[in-house]
Amino acid sequence: MVKAEKNRYSIKGAKMETINSLICTVGTSLVSHWRTQNEWKNEEVNGIVVNSYETMEHALRKLIRNIEDDHDGLLELLENEKKFGAEINSTASLVRRRYTDQLEKVILLRSDTDDGLRTSQVLKNIFEIAKLVEKPVEIKTISGLQHEDEKRFRREGLVNLVKTMVDAIEKLKAAGLKPAINATGGYKAQIAFAVLIGQVMKVPVFYRFEKFPQIISLPPLPVNYDFGTWARFYDILKKTYDETTISADEIPLDEEPAIEVLFEIENNEAMLSSVGIIFFEAFRNFINENWNLPKPSDLSLDERIKNINLEHSGHIIKHPKLKSFLEKLFKDYEFIERAQCEYFNPDLPSKTKFCKPKDGKVNEIMLTYSDGTATAKIRFVTTAENDGERIRAIEELTARYSLD
Repeated sequence: MVKAEKNRYSIKGAKMETINSLICTVGTSLVSHWRTQNEWKNEEVNGIVVNSYETMEHALRKLIRNIEDDHDGLLELLENEKKFGAEINSTASLVRRRYTDQLEKVILLRSDTDDGLRTSQVLKNIFEIAKLVEKPVEIKTISGLQHEDEKRFRREGLVNLVKTMVDAIEKLKAAGLKPAINATGGYKAQIAFAVLIGQVMKVPVFYRFEKFPQIISLPPLPVNYDFGTWARFYDILKKTYDETTISADEIPLDEEPAIEVLFEIENNEAMLSSVGIIFFEAFRNFINENWNLPKPSDLSLDERIKNINLEHSGHIIKHPKLKSFLEKLFKDYEFIERAQCEYFNPDLPSKTKFCKPKDGKVNEIMLTYSDGTATAKIRFVTTAENDGERIRAIEELTARYSLD
């Protein structure tokens, strides 16, 4: 494992940041060194003529083998030799400049192209052969991230890039790792999104400019979100996030025209834009850090569980999972006082989700529950005293219990 230990891949005086996992965007700088457009340059390296992805990887492996016993020399080669591509150069610089003791996990985010597929596979192998990472490298394909269809790039590619990056960060953190983003490889449009995501998710973002001798940490953008003003749009943002696509008529553009930047609208259908997804993730972080959960109920657990009323349909008795699920909710969250079933369909699968009801009081939350075959809609009465507490409760329940 390549580590920045004392007398091993270390530079005295370099600043150390405790990251141990990396999400790395992937471009084609690796292959572009060896090929012009669709024609290989037939460059010879240590007796190997590079005229395919296979011979390119063979040549890179041989460069590593020639120096692998010289640990410091190998890391210097990986940082500075352009033949290895921007992703390897920048990651080696990250290790060599002491931003990490070691990388336990690397996730490569590749474009939705044949070059993206083949380049990422070579990079994965070189990362592992050079021992830049402890565990096997993971490759994720970003659907729609390609250069032939501008509309698909914007509506699908960038949106999926944001979703995948956010999801990867959350999973790495949940595994106890400390992730960072290396945005050096890939489309230049990714850099701004990576910086915003890093800012929202509170992870460092690194980039190595082509003419710079080493990687640098990118500072946060001077952006301040006024969530107090935007809180009234939480419902429509969450609905679009949960359902992916909604009717454009539901978006209150007349009330606030500026909200349009958060959506991609076409043929009267709307979905969150890449900026909208980042904004909603930032909003969620703000809610969890600044708004309080409702206070615990004065009722005992037994009293509250007695307030679970599922008598809307005779069919529901055949689905004991729902009762068990509700009892678990009541045990885990003391702010829930009552549950009333308002709808049940034994033959309609759905997603489990929490939201505000279309009508009712500020202390009410609607649960849509599904076990994969049946769907029930349950109205909760909570101890929430204002909309902020209710939204905080919805986010808490969503994070813990919502299922695909």
